[in-house]
Amino acid sequence: MGGPRAINWNSINFACGRDAAAAVENVSVKLEGSRQCCRRANPLDTVQLHSYIDCMGTPSGPRLCYALAARKSARYLSRLYGSHLAPAGLSVSQFSILGLLGVHGRLKITELADMLIMERTSLVRALKPLQAAGWVVAERSDNGRAFDVTLSPSGLEKFAEAKPLWAAAQAAFEGEVGRDRAIRLRDEILELNLGG
Repeated sequence: MGGPRAINWNSINFACGRDAAAAVENVSVKLEGSRQCCRRANPLDTVQLHSYIDCMGTPSGPRLCYALAARKSARYLSRLYGSHLAPAGLSVSQFSILGLLGVHGRLKITELADMLIMERTSLVRALKPLQAAGWVVAERSDNGRAFDVTLSPSGLEKFAEAKPLWAAAQAAFEGEVGRDRAIRLRDEILELNLGG
């Protein structure tokens, strides 16, 4: 009466989350010596075990949300890159702006906003401290209706100063998740081409 109850392990292959947890809550697993779990004639085999583990790892509740998963990852990466870029006095967003201007030269604010998938007004606010530091210059375009932005000579120097710090952040992330996996993750995100 007090011993572990036998269950049908095959049923676990089709149960997920709380259902699977409920199915095994009264099962006692003995790791000592050579004793088998549940004292059953046909102990749990490898295929069933992997099916069970995969099932228990299925996201549920808030963890199903793509936006939550992406935002958690984005916050973590922002902290990781921010800590590496701090000696240069830059956030990862500021480094991204300097980087895009370093590659493309002169850009209209609307073009830069599209590249960053930012609202124009949010980008204008983000540019203000970079302009105040003298790293970014904003000038009216030829038609006089829009602003073009470009890096100043000191902005080019700041970008060059920050690049090794950014490379160290890249290496730190690759060290945590593995280089191949990091490249795969980035490439899959870029392949989605979300926001254009």
